Amino acid sequence: MLNPYGYWNSTYNYGFVLMPTIEKPTIVQDRDQAGQLNTLSVGLQLDADNIGSKKFGYKLFINNGNSGTDITSYRLGKSITAQIKFEPLENLKLYVTGATDVIQTKLFASTLNIQPSNLPSINFNYPEINQNIASIGVAYFNPDKKLEFATEYFYINNSETNLSYHTHAGYAYVGYKLHKKFVPYSTFNINYTDNVISNFALSNKSYLGIGARFLFNSLAVLKLEYRYGNIETSNLNSFTGDIRYISKYTYVENKVSLQFAVAF
Repeated sequence: MLNPYGYWNSTYNYGFVLMPTIEKPTIVQDRDQAGQLNTLSVGLQLDADNIGSKKFGYKLFINNGNSGTDITSYRLGKSITAQIKFEPLENLKLYVTGATDVIQTKLFASTLNIQPSNLPSINFNYPEINQNIASIGVAYFNPDKKLEFATEYFYINNSETNLSYHTHAGYAYVGYKLHKKFVPYSTFNINYTDNVISNFALSNKSYLGIGARFLFNSLAVLKLEYRYGNIETSNLNSFTGDIRYISKYTYVENKVSLQFAVAF
């Protein structure tokens, strides 16, 4: 199920018809897009919603986490994600999320095809990584109002025995309905890690985008988007015994995307 990280991941996930933009913000992108969070996992969730006049809600999700995301995971330790939300005004939603996990990189490395059996002469070091996540966000989508917006900030701390890495990430989205079927919008995204943790294929990314979407009906939408930004990524060194990134390069993203999405 969805891991309740803030607003975006809890609300949209694969719902391309529902999402106001073409792509997810970097921080909640899927693993195959170099995302660093287990946006989907297997576990047990307790939740409640719309309690009282402020529509208080909560989710408590105990799940397999980054080390084992399917139901066959034999990992004993589990990840815990807790989220609370409020709706102080109609359609104005506030989210606070915290999560903790212990990542066993020996299990996780198989997803990157980095295994001791591939290179038997290498003495690989697989440290456990303590991961703590905090996020805060606000979203306003009212079908009867012209203005809509959403913004979130994420802080992630990954720590090994003697090392610690920090990620600061977030996004801001603003749209304005010129017509009930036509919505121009702008978006800003940033994802910065002060060093690259050993088990994630990460890249630092920032971009500014403008776009527009046309809603044919509730089941079909057309979106056009232009993005300009900078991406810093790294090459993985699989031969040092630490599985660390050793080289970085930066390039400019200058991208136009067109998406037609249908729900069925």
